[in-house]
Amino acid sequence: MKLLKKITPETILHALSSISGFTVDELQSTSGGGVSQWKHLGMYVARDRGMTLKQVGDIFGRHFTTVTLAEQKVKRALQDDPEITKAIEAVNNAIDTSNDNGD
Repeated sequence: MKLLKKITPETILHALSSISGFTVDELQSTSGGGVSQWKHLGMYVARDRGMTLKQVGDIFGRHFTTVTLAEQKVKRALQDDPEITKAIEAVNNAIDTSNDNGD
């Protein structure tokens, strides 16, 4: 069983920002660009930490069906790209060491 602390959207966004180099505003924007892969990764991490599809969609300004597609895309990438695993671990570590865990 994986025991995780409750986290806030801000915690996820700040952790993702610190690892990716993109600003929180860029991660929440509706534009694509090079940020979309990081958004997908953030959606995957948020879902893995127990957030609902709607909550995750709200964080990233997307519909919940987009969150589902992003999750599937990251799961497929995990099989082929070890860098994705490292990025997920880095984001999770940044979340775990954050002082803003929603307590």
